[in-house]
Amino acid sequence: MPATKLASESAARRELAKALAANARSAMFAAIEIHNKPIFQYRYEVCTLLVINAWELALKAYIAQELESVRLIKKDGTTKPFAECVACVSSKIGKSFEAAKHNLEILYEYRNTIMHFYQEDLGIVVLGLLKSSVLFFSDFMEMHFGIKLYEQANLI
Repeated sequence: MPATKLASESAARRELAKALAANARSAMFAAIEIHNKPIFQYRYEVCTLLVINAWELALKAYIAQELESVRLIKKDGTTKPFAECVACVSSKIGKSFEAAKHNLEILYEYRNTIMHFYQEDLGIVVLGLLKSSVLFFSDFMEMHFGIKLYEQANLI
């Protein structure tokens, strides 16, 4: 493959990673804003959907930026599924991503239940998972994209 084509593909992947990371950040801020609303029925369900969406976008941004040999978009136009993204990133990062991986697997299972049917109230359990996930996400975004969520929104 000619060097110019490789360079343009690499530049396109960097731009894609940047756009995905920006959208991931926005999805996480949306989850935090909804969680902090004083009256919001279906709070944990919506926050879970948004947190998983934020993570999926962040994982795809990481893959686009760091794993050029990995295809994000399939021939049929669909993208790499969430579980495959988690596994792919986990295999690259290793042990330091293990806690985030387990958190995401549990949260994703809850997400699938609420997305496709119904789950009895697990408020305090889901709150703990969401809180951990936001902290893992903040660290992940800073480490891999230089995005400091706590500075951008005065989060503590």
